[in-house]
Amino acid sequence: MRRRKYLAAGGSLVATLAEGREAIARERPVRDVRTDDHADGDGSDVEARILETNAPVRGGSLLEATIEIENVGTTRVRPGIDLLYEGEHRWTIRTTVEAGERKTIDPVRFRTYPVESDDEVTVGVEVENGGDADERTATVLAVDPLHPDRTRPDRHLSVRPETSLLFEVLGLERDGDPSQWFVDHEHAGASMGPWYGAYYEREGADFWRTSFESPGTHEVAVAVFEDDEIRRATWSVEVTETGVEPPTVERSRPDEESLEVSRGEPTELQLDVAHPDGLLDRVVWWLGHADVVLDVTPVSGTTDTASYELESYCHGCPIVVWVVAENGSVASESPWVIDRVEDAPDAELGVTITETNDPVDAGEVLEVSARVENRTGETVTRDAELIVGHDPTLVDRASVTVGGGETETVDLEFETAVVRRTQTFPARVEIGDAADERTVEVIGTEDVGPSVTITGTNSPVRTGDVLEVTAELENSHSSTLTREVQLVVGHDPEVVETRTVTLEPGTTETIVLEFETALVEHDQEFPVRVETEGDADEVPVFVYVEGPPTLVRILDTNDPVATGDVLEVTAEVENLARSTATRDVDLVVGHDPTLVDTETVTLGGGETRTVVLEFETAFVRRTQTFPARVESGNDAAVRDVEVIGTEDLDVDVTITGSNDPVDAGEWLAVTAVVENRSAVAVTGEFEFVVGHDPTIEDRATVRLGPGGTTTLEMGFRTATVENDQTFPVRVESALASDERTVEVRGTDGEGA
Repeated sequence: MRRRKYLAAGGSLVATLAEGREAIARERPVRDVRTDDHADGDGSDVEARILETNAPVRGGSLLEATIEIENVGTTRVRPGIDLLYEGEHRWTIRTTVEAGERKTIDPVRFRTYPVESDDEVTVGVEVENGGDADERTATVLAVDPLHPDRTRPDRHLSVRPETSLLFEVLGLERDGDPSQWFVDHEHAGASMGPWYGAYYEREGADFWRTSFESPGTHEVAVAVFEDDEIRRATWSVEVTETGVEPPTVERSRPDEESLEVSRGEPTELQLDVAHPDGLLDRVVWWLGHADVVLDVTPVSGTTDTASYELESYCHGCPIVVWVVAENGSVASESPWVIDRVEDAPDAELGVTITETNDPVDAGEVLEVSARVENRTGETVTRDAELIVGHDPTLVDRASVTVGGGETETVDLEFETAVVRRTQTFPARVEIGDAADERTVEVIGTEDVGPSVTITGTNSPVRTGDVLEVTAELENSHSSTLTREVQLVVGHDPEVVETRTVTLEPGTTETIVLEFETALVEHDQEFPVRVETEGDADEVPVFVYVEGPPTLVRILDTNDPVATGDVLEVTAEVENLARSTATRDVDLVVGHDPTLVDTETVTLGGGETRTVVLEFETAFVRRTQTFPARVESGNDAAVRDVEVIGTEDLDVDVTITGSNDPVDAGEWLAVTAVVENRSAVAVTGEFEFVVGHDPTIEDRATVRLGPGGTTTLEMGFRTATVENDQTFPVRVESALASDERTVEVRGTDGEGA
């Protein structure tokens, strides 16, 4: 029997479904715990029970429930288990249950609403097709309100249908979880992602945008997490044909959508904006694709003009503007796209950042090296400046002299601030009219510490013997670290040994921690954990009375594998007992151990069996090495495996052709060639992204061996428009992307 899970970035699949229900258009998501087994029966012999919840919980937090299902029949079954919250179906788990087996699903999570007074909610479990069911009532505790000064717009609004609204929580300190948003009492999502992060860096605020199509009274609520507290805010929105109209963009200058810009020469952008009720408030300027807030410009009255001098560039990036009214209504447009970026026409010098020493620890020195090129025939002396941050700050300056037609290297640096959380921000080198920019990372103090990996134990051991735990500590930071390392054992954790370790930068040390096990009457399994500031690792160990019944050995793995591919681990399990034994064989991966695959085997006395366990790796930028651990009851084996990140893969996609120009309403198709020049096989989902306000129109999954190529054909049905239009189309994945501009001829016939 096999129970299969997938390791996903950010948490378990159950949590992903619970948190992202609104993002999947209210379809009935089904989680397959197994994918490779066949079972008989319709689930009529399956009983379902809710064992416990973590109630009471504070409003806005996660309500967790532990579910048990039991097959009281005589045949294997694979039923669908429907999970309900307040009587509404949220998702379905489908899993195989052997005859007579009890299986625990732990935990399932539901996001609760931030209530103003204590409330009760119901969680339910049902076996599909009218099978067994159970329900549990849970208490949700009230949370205090957020002061109105901490939010905008006003708490009571009247708008017209389909008006886009911007809701904000102000004055946040980014120590807590992202704000959770609810629309008409349903969880809508969290302020989490690149645009939310960029807006917070600029405004110190979390936001949510939504609109309402149907007339009536609607409610928007937010749960805010800070200082270990949860607070709430609610807005009442009346949607009516007589409501307040949204703002509009009347005119943009330059008139042409395509922008050709030169480094060192600001490009002035202007917007004429209007609001019929005189509620103009501000314009938010975004650099699309780069996910950067360029500026926030105040406007007021019935009509006004907003201006911005564009000095941050990226080729192919749209300029997106939000015109925001005092009542939170928004007009969002993309008037321009940067189609060409050149050095200033009279630029004497060019500059390229060649190297940085990031990531660096908070408080350490960030070093940036740049190559300066003299494009003239005479010697030139100029100051090179290092400018950092989303709110650009000059932090270092150095004079550099470059002979005619020659190049020189300039080194700049600055001492980073001591911050608790890891941060990324732009570092920019400017010299004369030339500039280059790179994103750098500073590791916050909460994240600084040696990495901890348990590399082995002498488990299983006989009761009363000494258990030894071997751990590897690595200091990958640029400063010497002295940290206290603890060995913590048991389900009721107890510190049994403490050791102080000093690690020089870039060094690794192996330590052995130990404790004398207690005398017990029965075999026992419990966790042991090695922990230090910023990191920890945990494995289960076994103490036996008479003898160890099972041994596990890892025979082989298919690593290294490319990010997103399936890692396979081949293991051998041996039953040392004289009688037949049935054991779960688990694959547990990562420094934060996560169960990703399980197979149940039955072994006769003295029998050995080979099993292959696997999991689909998450997409990561950087190559990662982590432990893969195979466990079976009282024994385990560990091996380090490697997943090649996207930064270390050599995959290319090239759009080789399209059928544009096409008439409005016709099918627009592109052909793209994907090539894998990496030394490992790769799997990637490629998306066909269309427009200045990017929309995914098509998808295709590609798997290529080393040196392999394939051709993709992707397309979409164009909209019926009157005027000729040109816009970008992009074929992209986490591995590679390519873009080109296409043309659609409008129905007015001018482009024919």
